[in-house]
Parts: sequence; C-alpha cells; structure tokens
Amino acid sequence: MRFAHLSPLLLLAVAPMVACQAQAPDLFSFVDRIPQCGLSCILEQVPLSACGSLTNSTCICTDVDLHRATEKCVTERCTNALEGIEVARVEAEACQRPVRSRKSDLLVPLIIEVPAWFSVWLRLYSRYSIVHRFEADDWIMLVCVIMNTPFLILGQHIGISCFGVDIWTVDADDLTQCLKLFYIDESFYVICLSLAKLSILCFFLRIFPNRVFRIITYSVMIFIGMSTTVFVFLQIFQCSPIEYNWLGWKGTFGSFRCLNVNTLVYTAAGFSIAQDVIILVLPLPLLFGLNMSWRSKMGIVVMFSLGIFILITSCIRLQYIVHFARSTNPTWDYTDTLIWTGLEVSVSLLVTSLPAIRMLVNRVVPDVLGTLTSKYGFSFGSKKQASGDSTDLRSGKYSDATYRNSVSGLSSRPAVPESRFKLFRVGGKGQMNESELELGDKLKGDVQTEIGATPSSWRDAAADQDRHSSMESGIHVHTTTTVDSESGYVPQGRRPSQM
Repeated sequence: MRFAHLSPLLLLAVAPMVACQAQAPDLFSFVDRIPQCGLSCILEQVPLSACGSLTNSTCICTDVDLHRATEKCVTERCTNALEGIEVARVEAEACQRPVRSRKSDLLVPLIIEVPAWFSVWLRLYSRYSIVHRFEADDWIMLVCVIMNTPFLILGQHIGISCFGVDIWTVDADDLTQCLKLFYIDESFYVICLSLAKLSILCFFLRIFPNRVFRIITYSVMIFIGMSTTVFVFLQIFQCSPIEYNWLGWKGTFGSFRCLNVNTLVYTAAGFSIAQDVIILVLPLPLLFGLNMSWRSKMGIVVMFSLGIFILITSCIRLQYIVHFARSTNPTWDYTDTLIWTGLEVSVSLLVTSLPAIRMLVNRVVPDVLGTLTSKYGFSFGSKKQASGDSTDLRSGKYSDATYRNSVSGLSSRPAVPESRFKLFRVGGKGQMNESELELGDKLKGDVQTEIGATPSSWRDAAADQDRHSSMESGIHVHTTTTVDSESGYVPQGRRPSQM
C-alpha cells in the first residue's frame, strides 16, 4: 500500500495556529515548531483570505477556503511528509482541536470475527464426527482458517497501534511498521477470501453430481483461481522496489515505480463481487427443482442464500475504499476499510461453515431431546408409527425374557430428493449419499427391535391368517419404526418374523 502525496496532509491549517497566538502570546512558541515550508504558506495565504489578519484566530481556525488554499500550498512546498505531518500536529494543538479516536470501533468486529474463526473448527469437527473423513472443501477450509489466524492478529495489531486516530498523533516509526504489516495482510485477505469461495464450490460438487452443473462449477473455480493468482502477484509487486510500500510515505525514498493502486483495488473488489453473485445464483435452479415440500425446499434455499451476507459486506467495503492510496490522513480515513475488510473475510468463513454446523445441530438436538424424554417423560413433536404388528412384546405375552435393541435412524430411507429439471439431477436411486446428508434427511425416528420366544398358544386376532400359522412357536423378531416425517413419507414397519 502506498499513499499519494501524503505530505500535503496536512494540513491545512497551520493558519489556525497563528490565530491562537494572537489570543495567547505564549503560543508564539509554536512558530519555532512549524517547518519553513508550512510557515511560508501560512504567511502568504492568511492575508489573501477573508480573515485578512493573523490576529483573527477564530476565522483562521474555521475558514474552510483558507484551509484548502493552505493545504494546496503545503502539498507543493513540503516534499517531506514528516514536515507536513508536523504542520498538522502544530495546527491541532494551536487551535485546541480535540483528539479524535475510533479505537473502540476497531474492536467491534471481534464480535463476528472470533465466532467465525471458531465456526470453521466446529465445521471440521462436525464433518469428521459424522462422516469420519474430510473432503476437498474441508481441507480448503482448514488451510483458510490457518491463514485467517495471522490475518486477524495482524489486523487487530495494526488497528490498535496506528489506525482510528489522526496521522499526526502516530509516531513515524510506528506508522512505518504498521504500513509494512498492512502490506503483508493484504495478501492474506485476498487468499482467504478466495479459499472460502473455492470451498463453497467444492461443497457444491460434493452434493450436486449433475454433469452440466459440475462443468460450470469447475469453470468458475478456474476463473477464481486464476484471478486470485493474478491479483496476489500484482498486490505483491504493486511498487518497485517493494520497500516503497511502507517507506515511500515519507517522500524521501528516491526513484520508484508503482501501479495505479486505486485501479488495482477497484478491479479486485469488482471481481470479488462478481464471483459472489455467481456462487449465490449457481445452485438455485437445482434447489428450486428439488422434489420435496415447499417448506423444506425454502429452508434449504435460505441456507444456501446466506451467501448474500458475503455480497453485502463486499459492497459496503467498496464504498470505503474510494480514498485508498489517496488519503492525506490514512490512519483515520482507512478505519472503516479496515473494519469491513475483516468482516468480509469472517462472514465468508461463517457462512461457508453453516451447512456442516447444521448437520451437527440436527444430530445433537434429537439426542438432547431424547435424553429429556427418557428422564422426565416429556414428548417432543408429533410422531407417526408404522408397524407390522401392534402387539406389545413387553406386555408379558412372551414367556421368555425379551431383548430390546434401539438404534437411532431408519432401517430404510426414501430416495434422495431429485430435481424436477432434467438438466440438474440430485442423487441416485434410493441411496444415502452426500446430497441427502447435506441437504437434510427429512425423516427422524427410532427403530426398536425386540426378540423373544413365544409358546405355541400365542395368538393375535388382528394378525393376518398366513402369519397365524407360521408363528405358533420359535423365536420371533418384532421391529417397530417410529418416525417424524416432514415430507409425509412414512416407511413401512416390519412384520414379526420367525427365526
């Protein structure tokens, strides 16, 4: 990052300083602190302004036109940025301007950034605990969260040390160090944002097997990968020599060559927003075509549409980078840019991790409710029961002890939801795959298997005739399936069978 004509900064207003001197004679000591280039501008511009005299302190401190004229003069004559900053510092003291600080604003994003960082680790835990393996999108997010760690640490250090205040209140050595860290952090920003997008696309590839959709997705991934490589390269070598990015602000660096940083920043932001839109729209045809209830369908669409928050943060950040590389007071003007840059990356991590976290929640919540049910006798939700036999094997009708085995889930499940669009088809024939796991299994329940022995005299008036003759003796297996169904599908229970 570099600042064009940082020296000018400053400051317009040294003029005000002279004004204050008229009010308090002891303030004439400020004259000795004003660099010669700034003092000559003040002495020239004040008589030409509406203030007319160096003794009109109120006018000198508040006249906007005078400040602009003085700033332009300081920009042209003070080639050393340190001189311009000193002019600004003296002006602020002479006019008794309050010290501005937005340090507290820089801490607010931590409310999102910290949970977002933990959400990735929770996502990885969810994936490994449920499917016992990592896929490509999980590995990408692992790399992303590792790179996001120094990005967050450097960003917070830069903000606390240098940003959120006026540049003339920051020590020159501290400012140089912060600009160097800012330059390093820019690469982490571009890479983290792109990795999050690639992870989302790999997630799409994992749950949507349609050939046409996969070709489009791979094309978008190549587009993102190539554009990211180009922008990282341009960011690293935006100025030659590279040291100019953090040393050039002083105005005494020597010969250098730089790209148009504003054009680079705007182009990168535009590409990022375009990629967000593509990723947001890409899965919608498949999601709207899923063969399931509208309630379930809209729930899934909403989950996938959370990416719109990434788009929103990107657009908000865009309006704050208009002064990038142009500001004469960057440590103050870039505060919002710093805030929204961190939020953009964190929201990307959070949104990318939500589907996997949803899987974990869907698994944990029923377990918690089941524990409460067994402990306190509560009942949660309505249930449908499908069974081949209504006989209670625990009612004592069996003469021998009964063995009961309960497992969570269903012994048989319906086919994975399919898209009504022939172009995009989700899943295969009746198999439990990544699509059903990620989009959500709409059936919940318990399978209870009871095994027992029964005497030959056991009869059930409600049973079928063919079962009546085959179950007079021996060991019998009775399975009852209890399900909660969102789509109205109720699997058939098993008839008692003889072993």
